[in-house]
Amino acid sequence: MKYIASNRACETAAPRWIVSALLSLIWVFLAPHGAFAQQSKEADIISEARDSQYDSAGLDKLEPRAINESQGAAYRADRLLSIRLFSGKFKSYSDNKYCKSSNAIEITKCIQYTFIVYLRKNRIFIIDKGFYEGSNFVIVDGNDGNEIEVSDFPEISPLATCIFVMHNSDQFGDGGLEIWAHEGGRFRKEWSGFPLTDSPDSRTLYTLKQWISENSVVLSTETEFSDHRPPKKRFIRFEKVGQDWVLK
Repeated sequence: MKYIASNRACETAAPRWIVSALLSLIWVFLAPHGAFAQQSKEADIISEARDSQYDSAGLDKLEPRAINESQGAAYRADRLLSIRLFSGKFKSYSDNKYCKSSNAIEITKCIQYTFIVYLRKNRIFIIDKGFYEGSNFVIVDGNDGNEIEVSDFPEISPLATCIFVMHNSDQFGDGGLEIWAHEGGRFRKEWSGFPLTDSPDSRTLYTLKQWISENSVVLSTETEFSDHRPPKKRFIRFEKVGQDWVLK
């Protein structure tokens, strides 16, 4: 992990922020309208799915829309969710029998799959794997069916080559990050850890605010302290340099 420590380094970093912002504006005005509209639409879909993850009523509304967006690449038959891969083969996810049980003990064993996001451009399926309490998320490559399961909602880059998972939920609230690479239809964990470590008695929560590029993001952070000091809020940029991710 690399940190900018000197004032001189901070001074030289500023122009790169300006360049990044200008490049983003150039993309907005010069990119083909269809491509930009599709990217914006997918960002809205991901945002709505993220906001609905703790709302069962909102979650139930996502699957019909995701199935419609998939245009035949996914369908539901009672407890069975099936997705059709580019190869023509199918992958299936079945809710277990306990989800409809009226028994107070059995219902706690429920595992239920809800298709929440389809990214058409990159053929990515995101499935909510719901438990009696909490959820994991299954990310499936629609070309050959490779998948990963993560414990918090995934933030996916515009070209789907990079996936951020921020462990901010109550169930896995350690404040850490996972970064996954998605290349050639396969997923590979590229980095995990704690970009900010203010003290052993602190916990930092992260929110992805902007993708600068496929390998550079702006995160807002809030560090909470066990001694009840006021939370510390700030913005950071996290970027891939060579084979490592570093704080800029």
